[in-house]
Amino acid sequence: MSSPHTWNLLCSGVSSEDAAVLLQGMMKWKKVKSQLMSSTSCSSGAPHSMRYRLLCCACKHCADAVPYLHCAWRLKVLVCQEAATVDMHELGDHHCRARTPSNSCITLRQRHFIKELARENLVPMRIRHALGPKFGIRPAALPSLRTVQNIVHHFRRTRLGGNDKRKAIMEAVRASAFSGRDGDHDAFTFTSTYDGSVVPEVGNGSDARPFLVGMTTKALLRNSARDPGTFVLHLDATFKLITSQLQREHCAAALVALRCMYARVNGAELQVKFVLGDADKAQHKAFHDVFADRSFTYLMCFYHVVAKLRERSRGLSSELSALVYKGVYDLQFARSEAEFVEQKEAMLKEWAGHADLTAFTAYVKAQRQLRELAVLPHTARLKMGLLLAQLLACCGHRSMALPLFSLAPTCPSTLQTRTRGLRRRGLLSENVLTRSSINFLLGDADPDLVHVRAVPPMRTSVPELNRTREDMAITAQFGVHYARMEFRSVVDDFHEEILVNRKRVQNVGRPQNIDHALQRL
Repeated sequence: MSSPHTWNLLCSGVSSEDAAVLLQGMMKWKKVKSQLMSSTSCSSGAPHSMRYRLLCCACKHCADAVPYLHCAWRLKVLVCQEAATVDMHELGDHHCRARTPSNSCITLRQRHFIKELARENLVPMRIRHALGPKFGIRPAALPSLRTVQNIVHHFRRTRLGGNDKRKAIMEAVRASAFSGRDGDHDAFTFTSTYDGSVVPEVGNGSDARPFLVGMTTKALLRNSARDPGTFVLHLDATFKLITSQLQREHCAAALVALRCMYARVNGAELQVKFVLGDADKAQHKAFHDVFADRSFTYLMCFYHVVAKLRERSRGLSSELSALVYKGVYDLQFARSEAEFVEQKEAMLKEWAGHADLTAFTAYVKAQRQLRELAVLPHTARLKMGLLLAQLLACCGHRSMALPLFSLAPTCPSTLQTRTRGLRRRGLLSENVLTRSSINFLLGDADPDLVHVRAVPPMRTSVPELNRTREDMAITAQFGVHYARMEFRSVVDDFHEEILVNRKRVQNVGRPQNIDHALQRL
C-alpha cells in the first residue's frame, strides 16, 4: 500500500559524508525511528537491506512559535547497506525560519576512526580530541563527548567482547582452551577443574563457584623447566582482583591449576626452591598446602617490607627511622647470602645500642628473609570479556619475545654502550701501578687483574627536569641543547622564531658549540 504522505525527494544516491554535511546544515532535529528493512532505494537485483531512519524537528524556535502544535517537518533517510548510498525525502515545513545549531553529525570515516582508536583502549575523551587534528574540525564543532562515548561503548560491547556476560565469557574460554595441539606461542586457557569431556569448567564469580581461569603458552612453561635454584617463582595478585576477598582456597586452586598444566606440557613436576609473595597469609598458606611435598624458601616482596617498616616505625624519631631504613636497604642490595647474613647481624647489633628500638628489633627478628624482586603491578578497568582477549594477546607477545635466561652474570647492552661512549671521550684509562705505590712494593698486585679508572662525564643542568644529566647518549644531548635553547631567543635565517623566553632578554645567536655526536649529522 502506498504512503498517504507526499514525500519530496531531497537527494538520491549521495555518499554518507555528503549526507552528513546536509544534515548538519539543517535545523535541529532528533531521531524517532531507526530500523532495517528490505531495500527499495537501489536498483540491485540481489535482495539486501537498507537502514530506514525518520527524523523530526527539535528546533526550539518552532516550539516557541506554535507551542500547542508539533512541527510538521519530517525527514526520511534511506541508507543502502550494499552500495552505501543515501536517499533523503522531506515532508512538511517548519513553523519558524529561525535556525538553531543542529546536531554535529559523525561521518562514516570519523566513525571508523573512533572504532580504530577504541581497539587501542583509548578513553572517549582522548578520542574526541583526536578527531580535531585528524579531520580538521574546530574545537567548537567537535561532536559531544556523550556521542563519542556511545559509539565507543557500543563497539566494545558488541565487537570487542567488552561485557561480563557469562555465556560469552565461557565460549571465549572454551574456544581457546588447551588441546595439546597448540603451537609453542599460541596462548591457551586452563582451569583447575574439567568435566567429563575435557572441557574446562568456569565458575560464575560467586563464593561457592569462583571464577578462575589461567592463561599461558607452551614456550612460557618450558622456559621455567630448569634448575629451581636459578629462578624465583613470583606470586602476585593485583589484576582484576579484590585482594581483601581473595581467600586461601582461591590461591590454592590457582596453584593447583598451574602445577597440573606444567606437568601436562613438560611431562615433569614443577620444581620450586624460591617463591616470592605478598604479605598475605592466604598466599602463604595456600602455597604451603599445594607444595607440601617440596622444600622451598618463601620470600616477601620488598614493597611489602617497606610498607610494614613504615607502619611499625611511625612512633620513632626521624634519626631512628632513618637508621632503620638504611639497614633494611643495605640488606636489599646484598650481593650474596653470606653478605646478607653479615649485614643483618651488623644491623641488629647497631639497633641494640638504642633502647627505643628494642621492640622493633624483636619484631624484625621474628620475620623471615627480607628479599626483593621488582614488582610492576598493572591494572586496567576493562570488562571481563575484553580483559581475557587482552591477556591472551599479551601471553602470545610475551612468549615470542622471551629474553635469554642467563645462569651467570652477564654484561648488559646498556653498560657496553656506556663503556664505548666513555672510551671515545677519553674518560677510561688503565690504572697502572707505579713502582712507588704501596701495592707494587708489597707485591699484592695480581698480574691477571686489570684495573680500569673511569672519570665521570660532564653533567649539564636541565631546568625542565630540575636536575642534571650526563652528556652521554644522543637523546640526552638533544635534551641539554633543548633546555639551553629555552633560555635564549633562537632566530634562523630560514625559520621562524620557535622558542622564546620573554622573562629574560639575551642577544640572538646560535649555540657556541655542539657535541661530538651532533657534528656528524
